[in-house]
Amino acid sequence: MKNPLVSVVAICYNHERFIDESLDSIRLQSYPNLEVLIIDSNSSDNSVEKIEDYIDKYKLTSWQFFKHTEPKSICENLNFALARIKGEFYQVIACDDIILPSKIQSQITILKEEDYKFDLIYGDYSHINESTEVIKGEERQLNKSGFSELNHPPSGKIFCDILGSWYIHSITCLISRKAALQIGGYDEDLVYEDTDFFLRFSRVFLIKGDLELVAYYRILANSFFRSRSVDFYVSTCRLYFKHLDLNLACFSKVKRLLTHYLDVVFQMDPEKALDFYKNCSVNNFNFYLPIYFSVFRLTNSLKLSLFAKRMIKKYSNIFL
Repeated sequence: MKNPLVSVVAICYNHERFIDESLDSIRLQSYPNLEVLIIDSNSSDNSVEKIEDYIDKYKLTSWQFFKHTEPKSICENLNFALARIKGEFYQVIACDDIILPSKIQSQITILKEEDYKFDLIYGDYSHINESTEVIKGEERQLNKSGFSELNHPPSGKIFCDILGSWYIHSITCLISRKAALQIGGYDEDLVYEDTDFFLRFSRVFLIKGDLELVAYYRILANSFFRSRSVDFYVSTCRLYFKHLDLNLACFSKVKRLLTHYLDVVFQMDPEKALDFYKNCSVNNFNFYLPIYFSVFRLTNSLKLSLFAKRMIKKYSNIFL
């Protein structure tokens, strides 16, 4: 593959203010062999008109533009794209973010040098604000996570390395379409796409970490990860339940992470947490959960319920 086709998947939802910057960063890529697919997830602002004007202005007749008539989740949009793109690799970008001009070319070069043994490559990124200024203290997230020329980000089958981490960001990745399809794409039961996808991907395929700064991720006042809603924590619990595999070398780490997020959901919204736990199919929770929640519901005391949890953990041979 001298210059394999790379598909760029751009997803828009009310990104009117940032569309030109984001689409510029796609159009100005130095890599010569791209296909571009844009999806609008039923925006309520003027995003659709802005995108259509942009395509007309630059005569981008090969770009595909899909307009949903009802909102879709990020995972639904990505599965929609996976069913349509033709590239050997693909790039995901939200229409408020930016990829650097050499991003795709540089990463294809690295994959080529490695004889394409890696099916995903990720790089570094910085956070920017609504004015496209790098946020002080939020530069180079891989570096901020402790990686450097002396301590490279992990490569290979890195499930245990990335478990519980947040330093791999979708916008920095170039991903094998075939590999993504092989693991079943994106889980539409989750409200965010990347962590579960990377964990499932890393169980099967080799991943390459690289220190090059390749993208800017925009932080808005209403950004999903800034709000950290109950839905975020419920999705996080759900994805870790999927990885309760006793054969994993890092099984105890999965347990600790799941315990943490279960507790956070419980503290944020006990009623929603109770419903979530009731639907949990993990047998080891059958004894633990009723006592945990019965104490809370009878006493309305988080401290007493946590005390009950400690006693169960201490005197019962159960999962937690």
